[in-house]
Amino acid sequence: MTTFRQLEALVALVETGTFEAAAERIGIAQSAVSRHLKEFEELFGWPLLDRSGRAARLTLEGGEVLARARAILRQRDAIIDAVARSDVIHRKIRAGVTELCALTWLPKFMESMRAAFPSVTIDLVVDSSLILHERLIAGEVDLAFVPDVFKSSSLPSLPLARVIHHWCCSPEFDAPAIGMKASTLSDYPLLMQQAPSGIASIIDPWLAKAGANNRNKVGTTSLVAIAGMALSGLGIALLPSAICTPFLSDGVLRELKVTPRLPHISYVALTRADAATAFHQRIIKLAQSCCNFEVAYQLQALSAKTRG
Repeated sequence: MTTFRQLEALVALVETGTFEAAAERIGIAQSAVSRHLKEFEELFGWPLLDRSGRAARLTLEGGEVLARARAILRQRDAIIDAVARSDVIHRKIRAGVTELCALTWLPKFMESMRAAFPSVTIDLVVDSSLILHERLIAGEVDLAFVPDVFKSSSLPSLPLARVIHHWCCSPEFDAPAIGMKASTLSDYPLLMQQAPSGIASIIDPWLAKAGANNRNKVGTTSLVAIAGMALSGLGIALLPSAICTPFLSDGVLRELKVTPRLPHISYVALTRADAATAFHQRIIKLAQSCCNFEVAYQLQALSAKTRG
């Protein structure tokens, strides 16, 4: 008789690539994963996995079984999501967030999740948007909260909120005090997020269209590092409102009025079309209610403490 655990073991092994990772995902011992798969294969007259190489791979028959296993697990989850109370749903959700999410609305979201779904465990992955996109496709995360730069029918998206960016520098940095053209930005060291950041895929073409180039670009994936370099007077930084506002208020950074203005960047929640359930939609709605990219809770607290 086939069990849900056998189906979970097969799907987890395929999506993670190793027995160890599969065991960690579904919360059982590695030996148990191997046992469940062996018992599952014994129900058929052929192997589902080719174990001749270093890593187990699906056989042709295994690929057919995998698709049906995923469908059955989705149906199971849909039934549970439809009839179970929020306080009794036992589930592990793997969510991917960018650094900006972690610095802004993530604490409020986690607090709301604990209140709404006390029996749900959330495994967080903080990484660049391009890496999170890859991990979502690979099945390593269930949801990803990222800039709206990925267009794919297999990854449905729902809107979250928009992010406003500003050009900032130290008051002592030698840059125009009144205003400047975007085309002249490349005359200065530019402190910006670089690939694999999704923001770079939007800002780099905008700079090129404005007539600026990347010859003086100082790239990093860390917003905190960019803010630190700007505070040290190393160049002109591109920072979201939540990061730069406390420093602008304290006078340790000043904003440059650059024309034309930067476009606002929208964030979305991504899921996989073959894995989304009503439960995932409920989590996304909760994220939508919490999402606010205008306030960095940690930086505001640090700024207030410094002033005090």
